[in-house]
Amino acid sequence: MYQLNGENFTDKETAYQVIIKGLNLPAYTGHNLDALWDVMQDQDYLRIEIDNARAIIDHLGEYGRNLLDLLGDIHNETDHQIVMYW
Repeated sequence: MYQLNGENFTDKETAYQVIIKGLNLPAYTGHNLDALWDVMQDQDYLRIEIDNARAIIDHLGEYGRNLLDLLGDIHNETDHQIVMYW
């Protein structure tokens, strides 16, 4: 299981660093939503818990909402389990 804290998503660049390091994703992972989608789909089963998910929207605005939507879609369309705590 991987745990992320939304408070650490202070800007876009930092958000990708937190995700890539926190989920042990390949270093070549692009820093955009499409690249994140592709890499996460290629991973074996992931269980991810995100604490303070609301802070991602607070820090990143609409981009944060899009990032959370992507994670929700990953949850719905793969066998990954993603749990968000507000």
